[in-house]
Amino acid sequence: MRAKQILTYFIAFAVWMLDQHAHAQQSSASVLCNKVVVGYWHSFDNGISTVIKLRDVPCSYNVVDIAFLEGASPSDPTIVFRLDEAKVETEAELIQDIKILKSKGVKVIASIGGQNGAVSLPDAAAVTKFVSSISVLIDKFGFEGLDIDIEGGAVVLSGGDTDFQNPTTPVIKNLISAFKQLKSKYGSSFWITMAPEVAYVQGGITAYGSIWGAYLPIIYGLRNELEFIHVQYYNGGGGTGADGNNYNQGTADFIVAMSDMLLSGFKVNNGKMFPALREDQVAFGLPATTGAAGSGYMQLTEVTKALDYMIKGTSFGGTYKLPKAFPNFRGIMTWSVNWDNKAPGNYAFSKKFSQYFCNSTNLCDPASSTNNEIIEHNDFKIFPDPSSDKIYFEKKDFYNTVTIYSSNGTIVMKMENFNDDEITIKELPSGLYHIGLTGKEKVIQRSFIKL
Repeated sequence: MRAKQILTYFIAFAVWMLDQHAHAQQSSASVLCNKVVVGYWHSFDNGISTVIKLRDVPCSYNVVDIAFLEGASPSDPTIVFRLDEAKVETEAELIQDIKILKSKGVKVIASIGGQNGAVSLPDAAAVTKFVSSISVLIDKFGFEGLDIDIEGGAVVLSGGDTDFQNPTTPVIKNLISAFKQLKSKYGSSFWITMAPEVAYVQGGITAYGSIWGAYLPIIYGLRNELEFIHVQYYNGGGGTGADGNNYNQGTADFIVAMSDMLLSGFKVNNGKMFPALREDQVAFGLPATTGAAGSGYMQLTEVTKALDYMIKGTSFGGTYKLPKAFPNFRGIMTWSVNWDNKAPGNYAFSKKFSQYFCNSTNLCDPASSTNNEIIEHNDFKIFPDPSSDKIYFEKKDFYNTVTIYSSNGTIVMKMENFNDDEITIKELPSGLYHIGLTGKEKVIQRSFIKL
């Protein structure tokens, strides 16, 4: 009998060591991987995609854009956040959820604009109102950056504005000024990103005026502040590449041609060369599922072909020819986390590309903590560990939600209004798990082994 017990403990220890090794590899990937998998999170219920709380965004994302901050009205540049507290979550919950994601090493950014959130800065007074109001929201919610996604014709070149290096259009000059002020105020760790449509960027190769190329002066003016840009490769039909050929969206050639224009630079229709951005400043965006956008969804295998060519130089035999590979290409964005979760999605998009870029679907860093309210209690015991049936722990008054994550960051069990000191884990597969105990003021994070 004693020999059997020794063998059992030996097997348990071996399983624990293997899982610890696998976890260490995944944690290392989250720390060392400098690529991004960006997802927009809906602060509203559109009645089509799924509604999820921010805390439930999986670790297959390492950047989350809160969608959206908006102008109070078309004529009022005061920035407001119309969170649907009735259908999504309350402000208090969101503030806590942002802390939870940040504690995992996830970058939480607020996106300005969207399809219906146009904002215009015609003069200095508007800039002051814009910067002041958005600063209030940054301080209140703890956003770690801003994403410029102003659409709907709110960014338009005025007549006679022909030089992206020296724009004369007031709303564009003022937008650049406003974001320079915000970057200066919040420092180097505060990210500025952009998500314009193709017409506003690469469209400048065929025309420079109105919306065509209208983001080029913004990109150029904020090139030193810009963390990365992910142009929306959807809802645009197609575009002309630097080789003069037209490419249709939804193809690997389109991704390669449009991306290369920012990676290598291109000649704008005004006759000037738009200079290349750094490789790590360029990413791109795609719909997560077929219903997420009007058009532009691609099979993930086709997206991978384009990435293999751009990053590794592995040609798929397409028409567009790159001058070289770009191994430091930054990553990918999707509209949206909610659509990625919609059946049959099961986060297939983010899992595919977190694995592609970082060799792991767990891009969170469980050891990371950006504020002292997210804690790891050394004296908080989970026992027995390892366990095959139940885990027990001391009940603390401050937490009321318990969430268990698999080693790849997927939520496998969640209990709200929790008021017990034991959890049955008999049905879970063997492996390493992370547990989060969440309350109004603190979060405890621990790990345990299921035999």
